[in-house]
Amino acid sequence: MSNETAPAAEDELPEVDDILAGALLGQGTQGARALWLVRDARRTLSGAGGLERPGEIVEACAARPTPS
Repeated sequence: MSNETAPAAEDELPEVDDILAGALLGQGTQGARALWLVRDARRTLSGAGGLERPGEIVEACAARPTPS
């Protein structure tokens, strides 16, 4: 028995619309990074592959919180 969920069909997951993309890009570097991560998440969830920023995904997953 597997806990993995089958990828959603690509047409079931919406693309990032122009309004959201513009708002994120208007936030500068961090907004652009967020946009790339959202787009890559869609590709991953849909099973389409072809990540735009694979290094960003690795960095986000491997980042360790700093102690407070």
